[in-house]
Amino acid sequence: MNIYFALLVTFLALCGSVSAGNTAQVSAQSQETIELDMPDIGSWNLSIGENIRNTTFAARGNVDFDIYAREDGGDGKMQSGSKVMTNAIKIETTNFLKTLSGADQQIAGTISVGSHSWPSRVFLLLYKQTLTYNDPAGSYSMVITYTGQKHV
Repeated sequence: MNIYFALLVTFLALCGSVSAGNTAQVSAQSQETIELDMPDIGSWNLSIGENIRNTTFAARGNVDFDIYAREDGGDGKMQSGSKVMTNAIKIETTNFLKTLSGADQQIAGTISVGSHSWPSRVFLLLYKQTLTYNDPAGSYSMVITYTGQKHV
């Protein structure tokens, strides 16, 4: 018996202590992600009166969110050099019709967390621009910034 005890003490001394098991706690924080896929509008030939351009956009996220749009020039009007259109452009989606300005305008209400396949939601988007006889002929443009913001 003393031989077995001596062997056990020697084995433990060589191997270190014996433990039944170890645990590790892992903590992680996921980032809030909102993705928008907004199309560019290429050639759009305007005529006197209201002009409408139909397109769609896609959105997805891992939080509930709203979508906003603003015109980077601040007045919502397309420009051609020093020429500025008389009327600001309007954006229409399913539940919103907004005249653009330099301030964020909500164009889509709360979009709930959905599937993570692309696109998770597709929206109809209408650009509306009224052209008058006071608008000089020209090649007009503007930059519109779209943002997805976590719904609070």
